[in-house]
Amino acid sequence: MAIISYDRQQRRQYIAQKISELKISKFDLFDYQEKITVAQVRELIAIASRRPISSPFQLHLLDAENLTFEAQQALLKILEEPPSYVLIYISTPNLEILLPTIISRLKLINLETIPKISNEIRKEYATFWKDILSQNPWQRLLMTDDFAKDRLTTLEWLDRQLLYLQNIMETDLMRDTSELNLNLHQVAYSLRQLLLTKKYLENNVATKLALDQMFLNLPVVNETKNAEKSFATKRHI
Repeated sequence: MAIISYDRQQRRQYIAQKISELKISKFDLFDYQEKITVAQVRELIAIASRRPISSPFQLHLLDAENLTFEAQQALLKILEEPPSYVLIYISTPNLEILLPTIISRLKLINLETIPKISNEIRKEYATFWKDILSQNPWQRLLMTDDFAKDRLTTLEWLDRQLLYLQNIMETDLMRDTSELNLNLHQVAYSLRQLLLTKKYLENNVATKLALDQMFLNLPVVNETKNAEKSFATKRHI
């Protein structure tokens, strides 16, 4: 489970409430507060092989900001197939600091309310995303000219796209659907690309260069293939 909020205290309060509700004793609670390395993940996996001592569950608390890249990779298997008596809570200010492969294996608990965008604006942004995701690399590079404005304007545009994808993640993907034909992994990856591009611009990387890289790195969704797949499926029903 990922507990998401920019307010660290809010996350701690939620976790404390869950510990109380689940009746987790101190003997079955493992709180990893320092930098979490592969060695510590291996220790977690070893502990998880043993049943709880005096609680219904064994609870492991991880802070995403302390997880190294390698530690996140080492966590994948146990997140995919945890023992029935093991709970792993990952506390994080946002999803962007977690690997998409980690996110796709977690139940998401967002303690903050993401601002909603109007249906009209949502349709406008959806049009852009459907266009860019269906384009080949050359077409994508041609599109950057339309968006590579001055640095401030581009940063504001990136913020709006971040908000749109966060809305997609919170609404559509919680119902296992997406108006962009993207899965959770792809949306999380796209969010990371937007955030990386913001970081590049804030560090004075050329606007067009930063957008070129982002557009090329976004997932590819071929709507024609999706339509053909859907038609073929209907034929076999």
